[in-house]
Amino acid sequence: MSALNPSQARRLTLTDGLTLSLRHAPRLKRCAAFLRVHAGSHDVPAAWPGLAHFLEHLLFLGTERYPAADNLMAYVQRHGGQVNARTSERHTDFFFELPVAAFEGGLARLCDMLAQPRMNPAEQLREREVLHAEFIAWAREPSARRQFELLQPLNPSHPLRAFHAGNRYSLPIQRPAFQHALHDFYRTFYHAGNISLSLVGPVPETELLALAERYTEPFVTGPVKAQTRPPALLPNGETVYQQLDDQHLNLLFAFEQLPEASRTALDFLCRWINADKPGGLIAYLREQQLCTGLKAEVLYQFEGQALLHIAFSAAGNMTQNATPIRDAFYDWLAYFSTQQHHPALRNEFQWLRQRQLEVSSALELARADGEQRVPGLSDQAVAALAGLLQQMLPPVQPAAGHAWQLPPPNPFLSAPEKPANAGLIRGQTSAHRGLRTFAQDRLRSRRDHSAMSFNAELSATGHEAAVYLRWRLPTTPADSLLLALENRLRPLQQDAREAGVELSCSASGHDWQLKMQGLHTPMPAILEHALRALETPDAPPGTSPAAPLMPIRQLLKRLPQCSQPATDATLSDASQGWA
Repeated sequence: MSALNPSQARRLTLTDGLTLSLRHAPRLKRCAAFLRVHAGSHDVPAAWPGLAHFLEHLLFLGTERYPAADNLMAYVQRHGGQVNARTSERHTDFFFELPVAAFEGGLARLCDMLAQPRMNPAEQLREREVLHAEFIAWAREPSARRQFELLQPLNPSHPLRAFHAGNRYSLPIQRPAFQHALHDFYRTFYHAGNISLSLVGPVPETELLALAERYTEPFVTGPVKAQTRPPALLPNGETVYQQLDDQHLNLLFAFEQLPEASRTALDFLCRWINADKPGGLIAYLREQQLCTGLKAEVLYQFEGQALLHIAFSAAGNMTQNATPIRDAFYDWLAYFSTQQHHPALRNEFQWLRQRQLEVSSALELARADGEQRVPGLSDQAVAALAGLLQQMLPPVQPAAGHAWQLPPPNPFLSAPEKPANAGLIRGQTSAHRGLRTFAQDRLRSRRDHSAMSFNAELSATGHEAAVYLRWRLPTTPADSLLLALENRLRPLQQDAREAGVELSCSASGHDWQLKMQGLHTPMPAILEHALRALETPDAPPGTSPAAPLMPIRQLLKRLPQCSQPATDATLSDASQGWA
């Protein structure tokens, strides 16, 4: 076994063929398991749509050893954890998170329910009604109709076009042919060679390995089952199509024969298409009042195929804006294709991935390890990205219409430089050494680095902190000022969230509060940026408008003001509030 890097997961294959990933993370307070069966809704016989999802439900109904009252669901809920499962096109995932003391019991129940399912016909009938109710609720959602229409231009023989949810009519429990298909699907795919398991927690790696070996032993040994390769995504060699309705413009790109590194390349591309910063695509489209929302995501990826969805949205009718939006997108894409090798883009992507690992929960880490996400953009991924961009760009590109620029980097992702020792100032004792407050540095005009830093003696494993800044305004702030401050903070909140810090500003009458919670390393710099932003509440051009609150939330927001004494005076100048 190879030498271990404590910052990485260790991968190995057990003697029965099961793929195991182990990560010892001392900072965590909980353990998590993420188990993937490499079979999903596209792997079932066409005669029985929904069979894979139905089997996922059946496995939670309990076993002879752990009946319903003590199965995985009941056990996790009883110990204050979280548990769920998901059937996707080509895999089915089961996952849970628990306190350390209860983790072994959860893993025992997870493995037992997959290795020893009951498949009781009476329980199948009851669970089918649960599945049918889920289907009815899903079918009534507007998003389900849009998703159905979105995939209609695909190749009719591709499984993405087929129905896979399952309902009362597609799951004939009492038919022998259905029972044979159900048991055959289970025997074919639910064995050790077709399963990968990721375990994460603060316990030593040797303990995680011992737990995995002990509780996965009941799995049947078997080779990896090859999954059927699907036909082409689009007919007649096409690679892109467009769909337009009143408030949505959708561009979908179909890729074939992609290399393995394309998964990371697509993540990288989506990251920069979605970048909501000055100079970016969505900022420009908002400035031109062409649309208000943009989201790029990979809808499907398997065996060298991928379906990339670029969704533009607006509050009003987009029909007249479809052509300029599409031209702007391809113009930006052409610019991005010349910048894809830029070190700043690759560095920020790697820093973001690394920061996500640093602040992820046990369950998030287990999922990342199970999906084998890589931390950065390799040379192979750069080559894959070049191929993706070449296919996406039209043969004849529109004339360049805008001077694009790279979005400004997130200043909170890279490690801050250590400031020089501030020493002591009048009124401080030795207990204050290593901490300089914002007010002290402002008085001394020290602007070379963050004006606040945490004590260097903070434990390396105690990486979380919380900062509350409260103040009372002289009078009630005007609604326009509140809205301006919220808009001003929104880009900063996004950068802070990526850096592992949740930043929020709340008001209750005359009392206001700025709150930061999360990773302590970037907090001093975030606090400085927040205070500067509050001094000049005008939002930068292209900032996304605040989403309207639900009526009940609007009422709760107004409630504290109703308890304040009536006054005609309102505060509309931010600088007066901080004086």
